[in-house]
Amino acid sequence: MLNRLPSLKTAPAIAPNEPLTQISPSNLRDCYGLTDEDFQLIHAMGADAEKRMPYYLERFYAWVELRPEFRTFFTDDERLRRAQSQQSSYWKQFFHARLDLAYLDRLKILGSVHAQIGLPVEAYLASVHLFLELFIADINSGEMNAVKHSKEKAIIAVTRLIHVETAVVISTFNAHTQEIIAEQSSALMELSTPVSILWDGILMLPIVGVVDSKRSQDIMNAMLRKIASANGRVMILDISGVNIVDTAVANYFIKMTKATMLMGCHCVLSGISPAIAQTIVALSIDLGEVTTRGNLKDAVAFAFEKVGFAVTTAKSRA
Repeated sequence: MLNRLPSLKTAPAIAPNEPLTQISPSNLRDCYGLTDEDFQLIHAMGADAEKRMPYYLERFYAWVELRPEFRTFFTDDERLRRAQSQQSSYWKQFFHARLDLAYLDRLKILGSVHAQIGLPVEAYLASVHLFLELFIADINSGEMNAVKHSKEKAIIAVTRLIHVETAVVISTFNAHTQEIIAEQSSALMELSTPVSILWDGILMLPIVGVVDSKRSQDIMNAMLRKIASANGRVMILDISGVNIVDTAVANYFIKMTKATMLMGCHCVLSGISPAIAQTIVALSIDLGEVTTRGNLKDAVAFAFEKVGFAVTTAKSRA
């Protein structure tokens, strides 16, 4: 039976969303109460820990076999051997650690890798906890001969440093995950606001789904950028895919219209269904000078007329 972790009174942990630029060696020392004596004890255990590394890895990978969230990362023997080698190297470096910038960089890389491969945070924390219990068991049993006369202090030192490592890795993991989410949100925003050029000076943006304050701002930004880059003279906002129009949504559209006018572009709303028209009347929403058309065909015809083009059939031209 593995010995359980001691009860420690430590400083508050670094918040998971704390900017990585604020995580420095001195901050970590202060936060977790790490002392020079702690590092001396940890370094003294290095030789014994290296001898015991095969045992630690054996116990760890026996535990991994029972964890489905880990098994997916070790689908072949070569990958398993590579992971074992990297993990052995990681823990050897742990017992020779110097709390400096190079040390923090190594931990940040580890956090980024975990985020990239999609390893759950809970799985990482569980694996670190297992190794910590193995180390503590060896300290208490006398396997760590170098600290046999300072067992309690050695356990506290190892626990503190593992807490430091966990804080940095999780902070990096969260930061990297937030970057991925931001990139995905940006990509989705581009997909949800596809401004198209129908003709010289005529732009169109179909809006589908729910329009809230955040999305209305994204739509407005996309519109104004496209108007500026394509020298747009008429912008058609087709709202036939918008199911609900209330006072807030109507105000969003009015703001969009006014913004395009400031850019020297005329905006026309198309796709106003009978249900939406009744809602606007029932809510006494004043669309002001907003140009509206019932369908996209009429809006396109209006846009061509606005820019001075006439649409005729081949027969009429003959």
